[in-house]
Amino acid sequence: MATTTFSEMVTNMVAVLSTLMLSGSNLAVKTISGESQVTEMYVKVRWPWFLMPLAIVICATALFTLTVLQSGNTRSFLNPRLWHYYFMD
Repeated sequence: MATTTFSEMVTNMVAVLSTLMLSGSNLAVKTISGESQVTEMYVKVRWPWFLMPLAIVICATALFTLTVLQSGNTRSFLNPRLWHYYFMD
């Protein structure tokens, strides 16, 4: 038994259906003449509106990184005086 992938199966089904629909024995086939029109969508990006959120993310990442690097040697969560802040009921 030959194994086929899903994409091959879909390609085969499209080919068979196209052949059946365009065959001369299909009574529903009609020739339509005319011009086709395609609507194209263009997206205009306003980059200044993108820069503000990007700057906020960059500043927040820098602040977080500096905070982690500066307090890397402190172990405040092991200080018994601060336990009640972490494990409050």
